[in-house]
Amino acid sequence: MDERRMTNEQRERERRRKAAAARKAAARYEDPGVGYQRRRRARKRRRRVRNVCIALLVIFIVVIGLAGGTIYWIKYGPTKETYDLNKYFGITAKSQMGVTINNEVLDAQAITEGGTAYLSYNLVQDYISDRFYWDSNEHILLYTLPRDMVKAAADSKDYSVSDTVNSEDYTIVKTEGDTAYIALDFLQKYANFDYEVYKDPARVVITSKFGERQTAKVKDDSQVRILGGVKSPVLEEVKKGDKLTVLEDVSDWKKVCTKSGVVGYIQKSKLKDAKKETISREFEEPDYTGIKKDYKINLVWHQVTSEAANEGIEDALAATKGLNTISPTWFSVTDNSGNISSIASTDYVDYAHQSAPFAPVAPAGMTKFNTALLSVPVLVTFAFVPGAPVVVVPTWTVAAIPVAPVAPVAPTAPVTPGGP
Repeated sequence: MDERRMTNEQRERERRRKAAAARKAAARYEDPGVGYQRRRRARKRRRRVRNVCIALLVIFIVVIGLAGGTIYWIKYGPTKETYDLNKYFGITAKSQMGVTINNEVLDAQAITEGGTAYLSYNLVQDYISDRFYWDSNEHILLYTLPRDMVKAAADSKDYSVSDTVNSEDYTIVKTEGDTAYIALDFLQKYANFDYEVYKDPARVVITSKFGERQTAKVKDDSQVRILGGVKSPVLEEVKKGDKLTVLEDVSDWKKVCTKSGVVGYIQKSKLKDAKKETISREFEEPDYTGIKKDYKINLVWHQVTSEAANEGIEDALAATKGLNTISPTWFSVTDNSGNISSIASTDYVDYAHQSAPFAPVAPAGMTKFNTALLSVPVLVTFAFVPGAPVVVVPTWTVAAIPVAPVAPVAPTAPVTPGGP
């Protein structure tokens, strides 16, 4: 082709063709060692490029994996967030103590002072013993034994058992406003329960119900959480081998109570050696004797205001049906010393016994009483005060006066009011 007629593009293609042909011709006569080195360098360049691409791909996969794992962990991984135990136990003041009784977390109705733990009277009544009676007017704690009366005044270390005065090295009853708090050490003298005190925060763990319970041990170090779920805040860290009381199964979790009184949830897979255990405490219950009947008691009070009014018993019984117990208002407290006046009638009692199977109740619980009446099986009016002695008072008396102790009357059947 005439070079003068060739375009620039055609001339460039022709130049490249000639250069390639020249390289081929030169390669026929090139030193073999030089060609080998050239090819080796080319392979190394290709390998480097490939390795860089592989490294970039691996880094990309790792980054994606880490990002995905982080997102998954944030969404599904267990949290290490802890719950405020002061808030959990309801503690708002420095002297307050958290309260766990029989594996149940209750309101913080307990206080501590000088290393002594005190429980509120309300919780004592509900969970320890309803035989303790707090006289909020006189600020005296009363407890009735079969033969004695225990008294402890507020803010005092002294207490009396009948006429004997004893002392403790702590204040027995403390008051804050309208609330009375009783020392657990003192309560334990007369009631069957165990307790332990823990710190950070201050709390007391009480067991007043004994018997069989379900327990399990912690397989590995784990956490008890406020709710069943890995995202629920941690209440307490538990160690391998710790024993927990199992309260309930909740899906893959178990509701448990720790030794320190924390009630929460732990994964089932974290527990082992589940079994039933029996807990008990050596304690001799007082033997309270009393009059008991194996039938339903239908009782009325008969208001008698004078000896002449005793003659109304015939009309009173004639107007009722199904009555088997009657309590006339024969006795009244005459002065602050506890002296009692009586308008009791033997004829009244004889007629009542002839008319129905009335249960004779001997008068008791009085410091002063007409001894001539002791041989008469009279029926009397009783005021029942929880934990205090049975006291003979007229039905219209506003307040009973606890005096000498007696065993409380404990009918086996519920008392049903009736009659006029």
